[in-house]
Amino acid sequence: MFWKYNSLTVSHLDTLLDKQGVTLQEILEQEDIIQECKSQNKKLVDYLTKQEILSELLDLILQEPSPDLEEKLRFKLPNIASEVITCDVPQINEKLSSDTTLLDKMYAFLEGSPPLNPLLTSFFSKAFGVLITRRPEQNWYSYQYTCLQVIEYIKVKEGFTGLLLTHIATSAVMDLLLRLITCVEGTENKQNILTWLNDERLIQRVLALLAPPEVPPGDGGGGEGESAVTAPEPVVGEQHDNAGQLLVEIIRVSRDAQITATPTERFHNPLLATAESPDMVHLLLGYMLDGPAIVSTIVNGVEVLLSLLEIRRPAPQGGGFYPYTTEQDSTPNQADIDRQQGVLQTTVECLIPRLPQLTALLINPPYKPPVRTTCGVLNVPLGRSRLSLAKLFAALLSTNHPPLNSALAQANTTTVLLDLFFEYSLNNFLHAQVESCVHSIVFWKEKTDLDVTQENVTSPDPNSSSLQTPKITEAETADSDGTKHPLEEKIMDNPALIHLLTNARLLDRLISTWTNTNLPPIVSYMGHVTRISNDLVMACGSDTVPLCQSRTLLLQLFAKLPEETQTSWGAVTTGRLADTNKMNEVKPSTDDKRTLSSDDEDSDFRDIQFPQDSALQQGRRKKSISLSPPPRRRTISKLLNKFKRNHSNPC
Repeated sequence: MFWKYNSLTVSHLDTLLDKQGVTLQEILEQEDIIQECKSQNKKLVDYLTKQEILSELLDLILQEPSPDLEEKLRFKLPNIASEVITCDVPQINEKLSSDTTLLDKMYAFLEGSPPLNPLLTSFFSKAFGVLITRRPEQNWYSYQYTCLQVIEYIKVKEGFTGLLLTHIATSAVMDLLLRLITCVEGTENKQNILTWLNDERLIQRVLALLAPPEVPPGDGGGGEGESAVTAPEPVVGEQHDNAGQLLVEIIRVSRDAQITATPTERFHNPLLATAESPDMVHLLLGYMLDGPAIVSTIVNGVEVLLSLLEIRRPAPQGGGFYPYTTEQDSTPNQADIDRQQGVLQTTVECLIPRLPQLTALLINPPYKPPVRTTCGVLNVPLGRSRLSLAKLFAALLSTNHPPLNSALAQANTTTVLLDLFFEYSLNNFLHAQVESCVHSIVFWKEKTDLDVTQENVTSPDPNSSSLQTPKITEAETADSDGTKHPLEEKIMDNPALIHLLTNARLLDRLISTWTNTNLPPIVSYMGHVTRISNDLVMACGSDTVPLCQSRTLLLQLFAKLPEETQTSWGAVTTGRLADTNKMNEVKPSTDDKRTLSSDDEDSDFRDIQFPQDSALQQGRRKKSISLSPPPRRRTISKLLNKFKRNHSNPC
């Protein structure tokens, strides 16, 4: 309470600032320097906004400290100086944005040769970013003035964008580029910066950073080759990772901004239009497939393609399970979602001619050295590139684009995916993606039925962790009375499903897995095998809601299988699969009364004569005084019964 109402305390900084010849180092070494800046101490702010003091602050955050200093003290003052500059003091921000000399000093930092010091680069990024980011309490006109001055300054500097991309391997530089795209407020300022960045060919230049070293930037795109050439990956991982993440964030953030913007704030985003164009997709595929196979190029290229195949939707407003929306509010959002759907279809069309090359990468991935695991040595590890390609195929199949179905069958993609599924028996990340691919093929929907509702069968989430297996009843394995014979029903064209059950031998693989009683302990795909088997049973069922569109074709394919295969599959569905589903079924706790361990008795242990307590134990018990009744002693039989119950079920 004393400190709360004590108004006589005076900051030591005020006394220090009255001192003649005070240095910046003395000011920064004060413990309350940050608090005084945030409270906008007038004397301190007047001192810090002097031209020479601000210049000295910038020198601290932009110049490498002397190596002669002790390691734990080298970056002490630069860190404090960075906090002072980014304290959101309006006078400091306005002075920095309006003084060309100070901006030139910051710009000169980017002219250094790569790699830049990561810590100093983060100081630079924070100091520059605070000039274009509006504070909640900041006056709108003050922000517009400050931000506009910075934008006009960087537009005059012809090499600004090129210098940022030169240092893209440093994460702080990528963060600064994202701030320029996402943190500028005001429709006019946003249009100004986005149009300028598009004129600077930002998207094309970032894509060029993903090119393998052997492919000159701009030479890729569009060609069709037989297979990719594998080569050891050069040391360009950081550059590729940051360039790929930058493109993904540009696409996602720009789409979200368009969806959430009010009608008065909507405008054409030229940067997003360039990123979503077919030319950029062809250029990216050229870098991924026409040159040497580089893991970082493939992985980050796939991430960009996945962002283009993603439909961004507005988040529910109002927070509740039943958010209130009006038709007027949803109409603009629907128009933008339709535009994204058009981009998705165009991207899939660009990928279809490349499916043979993408499948070839699954067979011949970039070289990786053997990996020693607890279960042995993997001479050929799966690798990030093949896992990323499996994600890409799963995303492609979820689009239900009609030409894609036959193209995947011709490329023999599903056969390769199933081979990898059973070869890498411990990789559940791969298993989830392959299961998603099989599900999409089995429950393939025609283009006219792409409007998915809550009642429709949807693709399983590969990240789902549900332990419950869908219920499969006997009625789902046979046709009910009154339904048409499968031969009389209309057959939907599904070449991928035909390929899956013939060339890829899906049913034979499942039967072999279920009937093999000597599976090694390193097999971890049985949960996914169970879900794939259940998908087939559900697709053949006549009471599945909604009815699987490929049911007729699936039943005809089953009928053409050898009699032995049909019998084996019937035995699996009514035997081990049914037992597994029953075991995985999650029952409500009220279904049956739980048996307590104290209620169990075993006749085999009733006549055991337990020894009496020793004299020493009896003596100790006499000395102890208990105010509560003695606890009930459990018999050995009860403990043994509890142990048997807990260990009788190996699952």
